[in-house]
Formats: sequence, C-alpha cells, structure tokens
Amino acid sequence: MNIYIPIPLLAIAITLFVYFKNKQSDKSRHRRERYKDKQENLIELLRKGKNKNNERENVQE
Repeated sequence: MNIYIPIPLLAIAITLFVYFKNKQSDKSRHRRERYKDKQENLIELLRKGKNKNNERENVQE
C-alpha cells in the first residue's frame, strides 16, 4: 500500500475530530454564558424588589 494515501486521510480525520470537539466546547460555553446571564438578571430583579420593599417600609414608618 502506498504511504501517501493514509497520511492525508489521517490529517482529515484529526481535523474533523478537532472541529467537532471545539464545536461541542463552544456549545457548552454558550450554555454557561446564557445561564450566567439569566442568573445575573434574576439577582438584579430580586435586588430591585428588595429595594422597593425597603422603600415601602421606610414610608410607612
């Protein structure tokens, strides 16, 4: 068997493996970023609600 055939096939296989591995890694990173954004929005919403409750209590006193 000619040695020049398996070398390009191996290179293609490695390239595809790395491509799909990075693609999966990107999906995971985007998922974490979306989760972090949702978490920050929820914390901000809770903080605003707490501030409104404190203002109401101060007005009632």
